Amino acid sequence: MYTVGELLRQWRHRRRLSQLDLAIAADVSARHVSLVETGKSNPSADMMLRLADQLDVPLRERNRLLLAAGFAPRYVERPLDGDALPAAWDAIARVLHAHEPFPALVIDRRWNIVMTDRAIDPFPTRRQGREPPIESEVAIPMISRFGGREIRLFSTTTTFGTPMDITLDEVAIDAESAAYFTKIRRRRSSRHVVTCPDQRGGRWHPGLL
Repeated sequence: MYTVGELLRQWRHRRRLSQLDLAIAADVSARHVSLVETGKSNPSADMMLRLADQLDVPLRERNRLLLAAGFAPRYVERPLDGDALPAAWDAIARVLHAHEPFPALVIDRRWNIVMTDRAIDPFPTRRQGREPPIESEVAIPMISRFGGREIRLFSTTTTFGTPMDITLDEVAIDAESAAYFTKIRRRRSSRHVVTCPDQRGGRWHPGLL
């Protein structure tokens, strides 16, 4: 089991900060950071959380730091669909609904799918074969093929800005938007490129391709 000083040093190295960098960001002395990391000083719970905040430590790991320092965990973990987080559940559901007719899904820290919108259904769950690298100045698209169409999507990720619950800290909404789709012609090697109609107006739907 790691000591609080060892855990703090690991996170500081992960963020590529020196002791002085962390001290300046947290408004403490570099000597104090050094003493905490070497175990020569016992930090308070508030000091640990201040340092963890500057290191952008996830809430789950902040609890681990507090336990290593001899304090009780500060953050709880409640189920997303439970009675304690109805506002968060409703907010996520509204985001998913508003993103239709484009596909979107909610994932947890283990990449389990927690929720999806209705537009996710037509998309295949597996892609066969290896795709060649796609050159793009904006984003690398995800390519899906079905129903004689090739659809290229780019994704955006949305997270809660200031969560105080571990579950909310670890969920993310992965929303896909169509860059364009192509109609695959079986008799010719060429493809007819069709610009996705009115993406802002939301009239495109994968079920209609």
